[in-house]
Amino acid sequence: DVACGHYHTLFLDSQGKLYSMGRNDKGQLGIGKTTRQNRATHVLSNVAAIAAKGDTSFAIDKEGNLYAWGDNGYGQLGTGDTKHQNKPKKVLTKVKEVYPGGKHTFVKKSDGNVYGWGNNANGQLGFKSSTAKQLSPQKIGKYATVAAGTAHSLFLDENNVAYGAGSNHQYQLGFSKKGNVAKPTVVKKAISAIYAGDKNSVLIDMQGKYYHIMGTNQYTAEEPREKRAKRELPVGHKTVVNLGVKYGSIESALSALEPDANPYRGLSMASNVATQGWEVKPAA
Repeated sequence: DVACGHYHTLFLDSQGKLYSMGRNDKGQLGIGKTTRQNRATHVLSNVAAIAAKGDTSFAIDKEGNLYAWGDNGYGQLGTGDTKHQNKPKKVLTKVKEVYPGGKHTFVKKSDGNVYGWGNNANGQLGFKSSTAKQLSPQKIGKYATVAAGTAHSLFLDENNVAYGAGSNHQYQLGFSKKGNVAKPTVVKKAISAIYAGDKNSVLIDMQGKYYHIMGTNQYTAEEPREKRAKRELPVGHKTVVNLGVKYGSIESALSALEPDANPYRGLSMASNVATQGWEVKPAA
């Protein structure tokens, strides 16, 4: 398995050994120092899953222990402070999945409960807080999976209901009123997969259709790249819209969202395994 941050990469081999390489100014390689590495360097063993986002890195070992290291300016590592970590630090136990966002993080534990921490300036953690930085894990509730964007988050429950929380200033949650949403609010029912990008979102319905897109439309195929600028989607896309198109794969669906760009660019991907059988992996 491979997980990529902004300028660093994590590698997990078949033996459960984790390696890292790339930029390391905030300790995101987890090697105990902050010097850049041009070759893969061993970090941990007995690892089951990895994730990276921005300048942060995460690993879940085979016993379900979550380790975090790297950028911690908003408390996104969950260590109880805002100090960067240059080597893996154990944060939680009994963790099944980790979903890193822009500067906030979610995990799903073995009991089905989702916990979140880090930047909550826009309410993206799904609960009201007296501070913009949640430094330790806070229970959110039970969800099948989560997708974390830059300042917004999507949640999918076991009944295939999609919820949104956080920034809706670019309509990325699919609500017609701009502003922040402080708790998970229903976006759409009968959804099998959720995707959260920088300022956009994608929902896939139960039939596998590329069903709804919401938020900023930075890329359009008809304009020269040098003239493209961030813009809101057309008025009809300020709320969830049925595109009425079925795609043969997730890759082709995401290609349609950003036609000439990397189909995974900026998107945190998650799916409900119970309904689609897709493999869930933390997004880079």
